[in-house]
Amino acid sequence: MKKLAMMFSGQGSQYEGMSLDLYTDFEIARQTFEEASDTLGFDLKKCCEQSSREELTRTEITQPAILTVSVSAFRVFMQEFGIEPSYLAGHSLGEYSALVCAEALSFQEAVLLVSRRGQFMQEAVPPGEGSMVAVRNISANLVADMCHSVSDGQKAVEIACYNSPDEMVIAGHREAVSRVSEMIKRQGAQLISLQVSAPFHCMLMKSAAERLHAELVKVHVDTLKWPVYSNVTGKPYDDQACIAELLTRQMTEPVRWAQIMQDAHNQGVELAIEFGPKTVLRNLTRKNVPTLRAFSFDEPSDRQKLGEEYPTVVETCIRIGICTKNRNNDEAAYQKGFVQPYHRLQEIQHKLKESGRRPDSGEIDEAITCLQMMLAAKQTPLEEQERRMDQLYQITGYKQKGCVNSIHVEV
Repeated sequence: MKKLAMMFSGQGSQYEGMSLDLYTDFEIARQTFEEASDTLGFDLKKCCEQSSREELTRTEITQPAILTVSVSAFRVFMQEFGIEPSYLAGHSLGEYSALVCAEALSFQEAVLLVSRRGQFMQEAVPPGEGSMVAVRNISANLVADMCHSVSDGQKAVEIACYNSPDEMVIAGHREAVSRVSEMIKRQGAQLISLQVSAPFHCMLMKSAAERLHAELVKVHVDTLKWPVYSNVTGKPYDDQACIAELLTRQMTEPVRWAQIMQDAHNQGVELAIEFGPKTVLRNLTRKNVPTLRAFSFDEPSDRQKLGEEYPTVVETCIRIGICTKNRNNDEAAYQKGFVQPYHRLQEIQHKLKESGRRPDSGEIDEAITCLQMMLAAKQTPLEEQERRMDQLYQITGYKQKGCVNSIHVEV
């Protein structure tokens, strides 16, 4: 099974109507939005659907909205595909989504936490005083030198995100950011102003970081189900004890996304899926590690490709059942034991194709039982049956809870 990294979008990726297709098609997505709305005390789905671009840019709204969109997409994926990740990583705000999905933070606590985080960030800097600009096609060292030359005791600008070797984000006082932007422009680099209402990951967030830390230490943190990368260190958390400290530091220190992607690649990750609005992280992944296959769950065409990447348990059971050698010399007994479960698998597959969905847990369990019956009818040795069930997991990523037992049927 290919090692999978799950990535979670950060602020600036929001758009009007984000995630409404998943909300319409999947009950679990609707439940996630309802849970967030009940926690926050306002209709978050309505905010995503009807808010203006300016409203969605308000960081105290944007942060819980993106968290909810990301977690709902993850839950849909786990329900439909059931593929467990090797690593999780979130860009800036997305780190909270990753920690929720890794079960270190509860969703309800995280929704309130990021809403307060957004409020603290907004209140740390008066409106219009700070800004953030994405920079492309220029070296980080050169940009760092420019920032240092412009910054003084009154106005400062810093590198806030290292997104790839030649792509970063600068943040700070608007005047200082503007001066560095002009210097960068003269170098022929590309500049993009970001849709944010405050400058993140710089020292202007110091007061916000102090307020956030007071909230973080109150939050219950559980053991990580899967490894999660820290934006501050560019490495997976050692344990949950350092989560509050590193999330606090994240407010004033740069996001080391390029380092995270390179480390994941070094750990053998071959495939990455972005959960959240748009395709920013998918595109950054392709830029950082061209050999790493990346998808965005927000993109319908990518969701279709993921269906091809991960065949369903039902269709894989059919293939394995057909391809396994028949050792049963009693033709009548073979037909009796093999044909009925094979036809049942075909019925399930036809129903799934007609409805355009993937199998639910009941259909998956039934498909596995049918495969076991087919293997028994072919008098497949028990050791080979176990190998075939392992093959099923390797192809689909699905593993039954508990042990998938081989069975012997008298025919």
